[in-house]
Amino acid sequence: MDTLTEISTPRNSLKLKASILGSGFGMYGYLPAACSLGWEVATLARYQQKIRERSELDAFSKNIQFLDSELELIDYGSAFIFTRTPALQFEFLNTNLQNFKYGTHVFLEKPLTNSLSNSLSLLDNLRTNQIQFSLGYLFPYADWFMDLEGICAGTGNQITINWAIPISRSNWKNDESLGGGIVNSFLIHFVPVLARLGFSLSNIDIHSQEGYISLKCQSDNCITVTAKNVTKNFLFEIWVNNQPSPMFQSQTPFGLKPEKGKPDPRISALKKYLSDSIETSGNFDFSYQTELSVLSFLKMFITQKNIQ
Repeated sequence: MDTLTEISTPRNSLKLKASILGSGFGMYGYLPAACSLGWEVATLARYQQKIRERSELDAFSKNIQFLDSELELIDYGSAFIFTRTPALQFEFLNTNLQNFKYGTHVFLEKPLTNSLSNSLSLLDNLRTNQIQFSLGYLFPYADWFMDLEGICAGTGNQITINWAIPISRSNWKNDESLGGGIVNSFLIHFVPVLARLGFSLSNIDIHSQEGYISLKCQSDNCITVTAKNVTKNFLFEIWVNNQPSPMFQSQTPFGLKPEKGKPDPRISALKKYLSDSIETSGNFDFSYQTELSVLSFLKMFITQKNIQ
């Protein structure tokens, strides 16, 4: 028996069955995270070649069940993980919401869809159909988040977060019409973070210029987040009260940038996120209100952008 696995796996998720739809982050991120939790995992048969091409997945490949259709995946277990583009997420869920068994927990990627109107429509459909869901906002599970919580328990602190993100021009994350762009793909990560740190989302000030966007939020503390698209050099850093060295500094919010052949640095956060979501499954209102606050932020950004 693997003692470490037994200790780190929540009791109510030991025999959980999860299906994964998406051949990218679904395979090299969610798949090893779910398997490491002891979950039984199924995915599409056509992903087998993708899995064989990733040597870091060798240890998990023999434990995966391969199915032929998306409907078989929907029917497979009590958790469904979707990791395709925002437009495909909107299309798939609108078509298949009625096919999910009652009690299935659906894990979605952000942004929810490729437009604000589509997202509001889908969120309403999720509520109408009583679908328990979570979106992959992973920052509260990053190593630095607890330290930031401790700082924000005090008052008068000045926090600065800088995030330099190289995005391929051919990637959907670089195209706002597809649900991408700095705000949709990256800055929305911070909306749940700000809420959990005690900041009022109604006090966000957004400033945008060519190549970067910053948001500032003031309460008992002040936090400024700047994200910019760069051609190279990943960077994520957190500064507190202008100290001579950052509280956290690395290539990405989760350490080194992902590399093919090596475990994705987000797997540890994904395991915590999956476990936490299943432990609190049934608390629909939390997920609904979280996503509603994200969409309110996006609406505020669109309004300010149009004014400028």
